[in-house]
Amino acid sequence: MPGKHRFCRFLYRTDAPTTKLELRTVVGIALLILVTQSASSQAHESTVPSAIGLSPSFRLEPPAQNVRAFPRVSLGGGRELQYLGTFCANAKYKKSSKFSRTLESLTSTSQFTSVLGGDVAVQSVAPGWMLVPSRRVVEDFEAPAYATRIAELTSNLTSIRDRVVTFAYGPARVMAAPHQVTTDSMLRVIISDPDLLAVHVFDPKGKRSFSILGGQHHRLRQPAGVAVDAEDNIYIADSERGIVLVYNQHGQFVRYIGMFHGEAMYERPTGIAIDRKAGRLYLADTARNLVFVLDLQGNILERVGKDRNGNGTGEFVSPTEIAVSDHEVVVLDAARSRIQVLDSDGKRSGLFRVVASNDGDGGLAVDNDGNIYISYVADSIIGMYQPDGMPLGTFGQPGNRVGEFRAPRGLWVDGSNRIYVSDTENARVQVFQVSVPETSRR
Repeated sequence: MPGKHRFCRFLYRTDAPTTKLELRTVVGIALLILVTQSASSQAHESTVPSAIGLSPSFRLEPPAQNVRAFPRVSLGGGRELQYLGTFCANAKYKKSSKFSRTLESLTSTSQFTSVLGGDVAVQSVAPGWMLVPSRRVVEDFEAPAYATRIAELTSNLTSIRDRVVTFAYGPARVMAAPHQVTTDSMLRVIISDPDLLAVHVFDPKGKRSFSILGGQHHRLRQPAGVAVDAEDNIYIADSERGIVLVYNQHGQFVRYIGMFHGEAMYERPTGIAIDRKAGRLYLADTARNLVFVLDLQGNILERVGKDRNGNGTGEFVSPTEIAVSDHEVVVLDAARSRIQVLDSDGKRSGLFRVVASNDGDGGLAVDNDGNIYISYVADSIIGMYQPDGMPLGTFGQPGNRVGEFRAPRGLWVDGSNRIYVSDTENARVQVFQVSVPETSRR
């Protein structure tokens, strides 16, 4: 039992003098942990879900074999996809290592969540109310409401117990179902979590992590797409309020976009993307079949499409996701069955069909070479296309080990060609690197 050994090491590292009362307190806490672990372990073993027997129905032409991206997978043309690490549900980032990869390869996908991707099986042993979260919370209430905090009487013994349990089992889970994802210049990952009505900002080093909470009387009601500008300001599309909320890099509210005299200018904004060099914001108003091109203050520069009718040339049908490359804007359109490519001013320059996915909103991303990535939620795989729409293949498969996904709903590729996959039902974000082997560079 890993918790027991870690707790014992904690006791033996204590160098300060210990009174009889303190010793009895520590021993009592140890017994509490052991009893809790034993009872919870038995309950957990009886409720472990069986393997999910999903066989991907999606096949690209020409057919491509779906394989896990562990430890790496070829993308063709000398490029490879390599696993880097995982942002876990407890806000911690776990890097790939030889030891952890060996443990992962021995893990049964039917019994455990990945050793590298969250330690859900371990965390579920300890009662959640005993665990201390590893990030701060931003309570962003809308005026005239304001946050109030009721003082809670917590004994020293309770505080010590919670910290010891957290030490033994890790921090509390703070992420439920990650959807859209992006990153900033500090390599922090920004994740929308609609199930919790929150947006998380996770720092790989753990020093600058926080969560912006939404809900009734909050500014944020229903987070959808997320984007970041060159100053690391965070933009959140609120699909319920019909606006975009802007926060600075510390989580402090800055301004609304799309609010005019108290009225929302958009009906149901979902996907957003920012061209950081040009300072432009692209927004998909799904319900109205429109894509807007704005400056970062919210002034509308172009409106693309035809309100309520998206069957004509240059029009949209339920656009959901937007991704930006150096000179192009890519839109996932027509109930996720086609890709439209626009120039920076919103004029269409290309269109191609993809496999329709009517099982929920999938993710969309573009890498530095212009290749397009789409996540297929039901099949739990990632499809890859060349800029002209030619299929490259797929990676991933259903499961919870490294390189496997369950209903991935968000994608992002940063400036270094790192791919971030919101592994929604596994409550984590996996990170991969698109790289070219040395032999291909010569």
